[in-house]
Amino acid sequence: MNNFESNVVNNQEQPNTQLATISDRIAAMQARVATPIENWDPQPGDTLIGELHSRREVSGAYGLQQQMVIRTIEGNLIAYYLTKWIEDNLRNQKAQYGSVIALSFLGKRQTSNGKSYNAFELMVDA
Repeated sequence: MNNFESNVVNNQEQPNTQLATISDRIAAMQARVATPIENWDPQPGDTLIGELHSRREVSGAYGLQQQMVIRTIEGNLIAYYLTKWIEDNLRNQKAQYGSVIALSFLGKRQTSNGKSYNAFELMVDA
């Protein structure tokens, strides 16, 4: 399996060309299309736990942004924005596709100069 830095931070999800036939590839794509991806909107104390599944690019109020997609134990796909802090911590903890992660939202904090930011804790079980 490839490491987070080479596949998740710098590249999009790799195409699935390892399946034997075009029918297998089409069936796999149909399964992906049938599984909706929800956006995570955490409240302080919420934790998103699951397998690092993929990444995607979305267009929003701040332009194009990267999101990581997590598959939960129930099989749901949940997306959350890849901030620099999250990317750095995934890389430092050697996350890969398939790694189990826990991202906890600690709430809003302030820097020493009074700027507000979202505080998180991240654990990776590679």
